[in-house]
Amino acid sequence: MEIDYVPKKLLSQKTFLNSYEQKIGQITIKEVPNFDIFSMAIPNGNETLVTKQINKLLNVKIPGSGQSVICPDLDTRLIRLANDQLFVMHDSKTNPLPFNVMDYVYLTEQSDAWVIIKISGLTVETCLERMCPIDISRDHFKVNQVARTVMEYLSVIIIKVEQDSFLLMSPSSSSLSFLQTIETSAKHILPY
Repeated sequence: MEIDYVPKKLLSQKTFLNSYEQKIGQITIKEVPNFDIFSMAIPNGNETLVTKQINKLLNVKIPGSGQSVICPDLDTRLIRLANDQLFVMHDSKTNPLPFNVMDYVYLTEQSDAWVIIKISGLTVETCLERMCPIDISRDHFKVNQVARTVMEYLSVIIIKVEQDSFLLMSPSSSSLSFLQTIETSAKHILPY
């Protein structure tokens, strides 16, 4: 016997930008889905303990403020936003994150709060400098460097992952506006 009040459609998972990917001129813009994002606040006095635990569990040293580091054995990036704050970006499709630091940090799961967009290409700096008030030139903003900034009045965390490639994290509530800002900038770059 079939029950009439149970919906026949199942829920399906969607990303904030529906797995958006577009090439505009020499710029590639792509949503990066499937990342778990955790915010770790290090309580006063626990830095040494947390540093030892992360080094042991993830086989990396905690980066300095404004830096990020890739964990070699996991698809995980540690992002140091301030002396007492780290973000952990972990690809949720790979191995589970071996995290036993709950006793030493304040941990907040923030995956649904952020949209992540990868922007890359030969003219990526030109595209970003139209929106970004910080100096992201090759001489100043190095690979694995991180900054909190604003782009077109939207809060952004910018991470340089390769010479011509950046990850941009912005609140998911404004993901469509953020994408439109990036697209507009990319469309107005003169071709080489």
